[in-house]
Amino acid sequence: MLLCLTGQTAVGKSRLSLKISRIIDTPVISADSMQIYKGFDIGTAKPAPEELAETKHYMINIAEPEDYFSSYDYAQQAESIISDLETENKIPFISGGTGFYIETLLFPNDFDNSVDFEYRKELDSLLRTYGKDALVKMLQETDPKTAEKIHPNNTKQIIRALEIFKTTGKRKSEGSVKRKPKFEYVLFQLTMPREKLYERINERVDLMIKKGLTEEVYGLYKRIDKNSQSMQGIGYKELVSYFEGECTLSEAIENIKLNTRHYAKRQETFFKRLDPIILDTENGDNKNIDIILKELDKKQKEIE
Repeated sequence: MLLCLTGQTAVGKSRLSLKISRIIDTPVISADSMQIYKGFDIGTAKPAPEELAETKHYMINIAEPEDYFSSYDYAQQAESIISDLETENKIPFISGGTGFYIETLLFPNDFDNSVDFEYRKELDSLLRTYGKDALVKMLQETDPKTAEKIHPNNTKQIIRALEIFKTTGKRKSEGSVKRKPKFEYVLFQLTMPREKLYERINERVDLMIKKGLTEEVYGLYKRIDKNSQSMQGIGYKELVSYFEGECTLSEAIENIKLNTRHYAKRQETFFKRLDPIILDTENGDNKNIDIILKELDKKQKEIE
């Protein structure tokens, strides 16, 4: 059985996850599509080195910045970790804000085995050479319904949709019928009032800048193709625009805040379809942990 905790960016998942991990004596399996990349630290709010040393984390720093990594790749690797933890009689604990990762892990669909690594490389090369607009146009021509649903900056999902069409001849919009959950699970979503969340987002971006986000991104910009999937992440692509002379630093920082707020809104919409148990940050960590432990115990008794 899996314990899953999700929530919007900046809501406080990481702090709560560390506490839960210590209480139930199990590592954290991260579900964050940017924290997988090595060298992407400040802008992804990656746990500090001392936190990683104190609490075992999986699925962090597992990919090179140039790598393509899909929700299918995530599910494949996470399943192996889950199997190992279950052998050790530990509760697999998934925590993160990338809804596609959690959904693909819990509800695999008919397309999950449709993989063509060579075609991925071709599309990634196309992305680096001609930019995301070329991929968007390809998807609009092959699967317009899916193209409407995927944000143009989400090149991972665009590439995945094109890969599905290439390997199966089917459009993702036609056949993504979910099956029964692959695992027994209990899923929680940490929430807070929107105005407060947006304030936290703005404050966190300012703190990231103070910690050296601009310098982090510049170092990556000098050695990584700006069209790489990793560089499309919020906090990175905006500063690339600044380095390219397309905006001022102040404008780039404001764009990071704006895009993060928009992302948080999309996350909120996505999580609803997973039907999570809601945890309000106003409760405080201790009360929310009590709720989690009670629901976890209840689920375990149901399974038995």
